[in-house]
Amino acid sequence: MPFQEQPTAGPAVRAWIKRAYGKLFSDDAQTILRDVDELSEADAEGLLRVTLDAWAVSEGTRKAAIGLGGLMDASRRQQPVDPTAALREAGIQVVTLDDLDLPDDVDPDCLAPNYGVVLMKTALPDGRPLPTLVLYPETKDAGIEDLERRTDWQRWGLHGMPQTDPRWRVRARISDRSLQGLVYIGPDGEDDHELWRAAESVSLPTAPWDLLDTAQHMLIAGPVKNASVPGALQAAADTGELLAVVARVSFNW
Repeated sequence: MPFQEQPTAGPAVRAWIKRAYGKLFSDDAQTILRDVDELSEADAEGLLRVTLDAWAVSEGTRKAAIGLGGLMDASRRQQPVDPTAALREAGIQVVTLDDLDLPDDVDPDCLAPNYGVVLMKTALPDGRPLPTLVLYPETKDAGIEDLERRTDWQRWGLHGMPQTDPRWRVRARISDRSLQGLVYIGPDGEDDHELWRAAESVSLPTAPWDLLDTAQHMLIAGPVKNASVPGALQAAADTGELLAVVARVSFNW
């Protein structure tokens, strides 16, 4: 269940979680953390129990997801009706059509197929970690047929690693440590087409950004039907409907 709805948390703990949600990587982080000192000993113990419960849930999900150590905290106790809700509760940026500032007279169904993305990590055959971007459809025309039409990605069964294609680039911005988009570079060196673009800039935490900086490459895989469900990648691979490629990371200011 969502972190702030833990039934074992007392009123003071729930109030602190409500104030802290979404602010731990913001300018308000220090103030929020100092507020912990104002909790009573009993409430501090309650906050610790809630935190450990959330950690245990996310650890169990990570182990169930075929070795993909996701950055999401998707609880197996209760899945939300909206598959993006669990991802947002875990602090993961999910970009949807509703996030785009479209004119009122634009019908989203008339746009190119759209995908949301979830940031994860996987391991290379030699054990080194590799950042991973998992795609899921946001519009009814997005999916395996669309990706096969717009890409030359391999079918991937989660065994070994797909081929590396440097023409696919994940754009990352150094100034705010954010992912900007996924593009294909044409023969003229210009963007041939864009598969995903971030609706807004969201800074990555230090650990995933450092991994991105070190690896300089990123595994791209999809589409999965429901990115918040443990084993979604395995399910797509089992049906033969998972495509993947290893793309380069292109850094800019």
